[in-house]
Amino acid sequence: MRVLRLRFGCLLSLVLLAGCQAQGSYTQADLGAAEAAVQGELDRFWSAWEAADIDTGMSFYSDSPDGSFINDGVIWESTAAAMEAYGPFFETVERQEFDVFENRILAVKPDVVLVTIGMNYRQVLKTGETTPATTVGFTMLWVKEGSEWKSLAYNFSTTNPVPATMKSVHLLEAPSAADEAAYAGALRGMNTAIREAGFLGNGYDLWKVGGVQDSEYDPIGTPLILEGSWTDQETYDLVHALEVYSALDQETLDLFDRVAGAQRYTRYVRVPVGGPGEG
Repeated sequence: MRVLRLRFGCLLSLVLLAGCQAQGSYTQADLGAAEAAVQGELDRFWSAWEAADIDTGMSFYSDSPDGSFINDGVIWESTAAAMEAYGPFFETVERQEFDVFENRILAVKPDVVLVTIGMNYRQVLKTGETTPATTVGFTMLWVKEGSEWKSLAYNFSTTNPVPATMKSVHLLEAPSAADEAAYAGALRGMNTAIREAGFLGNGYDLWKVGGVQDSEYDPIGTPLILEGSWTDQETYDLVHALEVYSALDQETLDLFDRVAGAQRYTRYVRVPVGGPGEG
């Protein structure tokens, strides 16, 4: 798994490659038939994901080594890897609700079809809770593999992640600049693991004193703030059950103990006031 910086490069290259190949002997009717066929696949695709059926939903993606599965900047090496990461979360989902406001289908060739979709969606959890609506946009490149249509390239981007309803705040002090740098590096690794497990909008931010208004104030003692943002208690528990926590080596645990030596810990819940963090 690796983080993608230029998200659309892979998909654009595939489309250009398909479009630059010789047209061959096909007609506009052939292209229309391809678009209709992919629309039929999309109807089944949506039915599976509305039911939160990850097994059926992931079966629409190609297993080709040339394919790409990109979710908010993270490239998965295979659909199997993506399914392994998102599987535990979907065990908590009863169903999903989609409001598609844009659905464009363009056949580049009779066996290559580009789909662009914009939608709002929410998830109904098995606890009975419903997540806030999230707006997303994504593109899919469908190709004909034998007699079946499969999504060879998929790029999904969230425009408004589900807002956090919980914050954990630690006031910290790193004993040395080296410890502070190592601590920041460890947090980056944990945030990557949390994002790759599908818990978008959850994880850690690290802050340090950059200036003081009161010249009499001395920030020495707790000059760092570690802020944890969590969608809700259930998500918090799922995130903290990830392997990235249990797999921390002793060196990292010792580092965390040193930085947390003088910590003050406070936990907050959101009071809705229409702020920018409420989605």
